[in-house]
Amino acid sequence: MIEIDVFLHGMSPGNRWAHGVRVGDRVEVNGPRGRMRADETADWHLFGGDETSIAAIASICESLRAADQAYAFIQIADPSEIQPIDSPANLQVQWVMRNTANGLSNADPRASVELHLSGELRESIAKFSLPPGRGHAYLTGETHTARAVRNDLFARGLDRSQVSAEGYWRLGRIGSHDHIDD
Repeated sequence: MIEIDVFLHGMSPGNRWAHGVRVGDRVEVNGPRGRMRADETADWHLFGGDETSIAAIASICESLRAADQAYAFIQIADPSEIQPIDSPANLQVQWVMRNTANGLSNADPRASVELHLSGELRESIAKFSLPPGRGHAYLTGETHTARAVRNDLFARGLDRSQVSAEGYWRLGRIGSHDHIDD
């Protein structure tokens, strides 16, 4: 048996598939495709992402050791999206609420795009005091946000070997996945 986590948003091909698939349907699965793995040399781990990142963050956190220190910042639209993240590590999770004061409701198809581009996630990570020692950051979700947080961490002293970033989606593009290496 396989368990698949799907983030439902907008009218994307994945969303249409998720609404149509039923228990017992035959599906083809490719993967795993992710390049991110826990850096075993890191003294601490920092995770940042939006709703589309929850499964990846949870998976990496599950692979950490009991002696590891980890911090996760996950941006969501409302408290109903909070999920337990099990990890043997000393994990602290901060659920970052998206500002919905722009007049769009979560039911509005534009909300899934426009609300993700808010800066709450970036601001929360910017306020986080980096622990002593060598850390590793794992950034996923909307491409521009992951790239901006990555650059912020570089400005705070992390080098390229300490930051892994993947863009899972990008405004105006269906089916995107960006390796953020620039």
